[in-house]
This record gives sequence, structure tokens and C-alpha cells, in this order.
Amino acid sequence: MQNSSGIALNVTELNHQITINSGETLSLINKLSLNVASAEQIAITGASGSGKSTLLSLLAGLESVQQGQLTFTQNGQSVDQSYLRQNSGFVFQQFHLLPELDALNNVALPLKLRAIKHADEKASQWLDNVGLSHRKNQPISKLSGGEQQRVAIARAFVNKPSIIFADEPTGNLDEQTASEVASLMCRFARHNQTTLVLVTHNLAFAQQLDSQYCLAHGALSHVK
Repeated sequence: MQNSSGIALNVTELNHQITINSGETLSLINKLSLNVASAEQIAITGASGSGKSTLLSLLAGLESVQQGQLTFTQNGQSVDQSYLRQNSGFVFQQFHLLPELDALNNVALPLKLRAIKHADEKASQWLDNVGLSHRKNQPISKLSGGEQQRVAIARAFVNKPSIIFADEPTGNLDEQTASEVASLMCRFARHNQTTLVLVTHNLAFAQQLDSQYCLAHGALSHVK
């Protein structure tokens, strides 16, 4: 199967509970259903503690589904969790870059782990795409927060993923830098026909995407 389009996902009657310190069971997600089309960009907003990051982890296959159905398709064909993992990109609030590597090698790492040829060249091209070609040999510690998040975005896209999951990617950035990072992610996703599932508090970012949902009391409501 070729990565010619984004991965679509379908969620039906998803339920998820956690056990809190008192031993009580807290229901975070209740009978939640959601459809995300191939190459669609969606934002999930909501108050802190509403379960947004948990929902994203479930959608990305990072946590096991307790109850409900979660399916993925690409070009009309069903794909499994293994395929999803191999064709997913991730962007996080905390960047999760390796401090012992420079910018170039952080971006090239996913390619080198899969023995993909010309990894450094492809990584260098993506650093150029995010405006950091002049910083590619800099240690991560020498980069600003905005620059580090641009490196993280380049790393997420370098493998040409079919779907990207992003958890508060602008949460640690000032307003101007957040706006620039948001624009980069939207532009790259559209250009590459990548499905984008984003959790954010940044309403201006959320409004740039195709669809916006709000998670409250375990349920999603469609905002736009």
C-alpha cells in the first residue's frame, strides 16, 4: 500500500476510565464517536483535565482501547496498528528531542532507524523547510524553544507520515512563535495530504484547521 493519502480514522462508542488516588474510578471518555477523513485536519480543544491528551493517546494507539471500536483506513483499505505506528508522526509540547544530537541528527534519526537512504540529505531539506538550515549543526541546547519545536516538526514530517498526532505543539511558545509554528504544520499537512489530529488550548490555531471539536464531560461536540 502506498502512502499516497492520509489515514482516515473512525471511532465508535469509545469509553475510557482511570483509577484516581482514592481508588475511585473516573470516567474520562463516554460513548465517544468521531470520524476523521483522509487528509483532514482536526483540532480537539477543552479545559485542562478534560481528557484531551488521553483521547489523543488512544487515537494514536499509544494506549489500549478499553471499550469501543477504533479503525483506520487508507485508500479504502483497512490498516492495522502496526501499519499505523510505522506511518505516524508525533509532535509534543515538550519537544522530546535528543540533547546529545544536533538539529540535523535529531531530524535524521527516524530515517536512520529504518535504514532509509540519504537520511542526512532529507533531514537537511526539512530543516530548510522550517527555516533552520543555518542551525542544522547546532546542539539542541543552543536552540530557542521555537527553534526546537521547528526541529520537532521537521522530524515528524521527514518520514512522510500518513497521519500526525500533535499534543499542545504550541503550548510552550510565545504568541508570535506559536502562530508561525501553527502555520507551518497546517501548510505541510495540506501539501503532503497528511491527516492531522491536534490537541490544543490555542483557539486561533484550532480555527485554522478543517474541523474543531470540544471535549467536555467525556463527550465531543462539533464546534466547526
